Amino acid sequence: MRVQAAFTLIEMMVVIAIIAILAVMGASLGSGWIYQAELNKANASLQSAINLARATAIRNCAGVIGNTTAASVSFENNKLTVLDNNCSNQNQATNTFDISAKITITDEQSHIFKEFGFNSVGEIIKKDDFDLSSPLIIKHSGLSEDAGEKYEF
Repeated sequence: MRVQAAFTLIEMMVVIAIIAILAVMGASLGSGWIYQAELNKANASLQSAINLARATAIRNCAGVIGNTTAASVSFENNKLTVLDNNCSNQNQATNTFDISAKITITDEQSHIFKEFGFNSVGEIIKKDDFDLSSPLIIKHSGLSEDAGEKYEF
């Protein structure tokens, strides 16, 4: 009687097929984790940018009064930028947060967020047609339409 010393071709193909199925499942789960991490980073960056802009406006080193913009937050070219126009006659970026190119920030009417400001007491000043009475909605294009984060003021 002969002793079998190797695997048959069928056994090898079954093992390779199982490994391929597991790899495909792992890749799809991994991309979902990456998308969610990018969404979480965008949410944290937006919160940080808003808090920094509000604090900068309240600091008000140039003595801005009334509803004049003391500091603002803008979203352009995948960057959240905090602009401080207190200590000079022009806006200068005090901090920039990089955001994934697949992230969009809108209001509930799907107006794309561009910029809003804060006055010297930290109140929001509207800068464009963006509706600040509704929450900001942060979405990732790689996730389902229902997936997203809301930021309420």
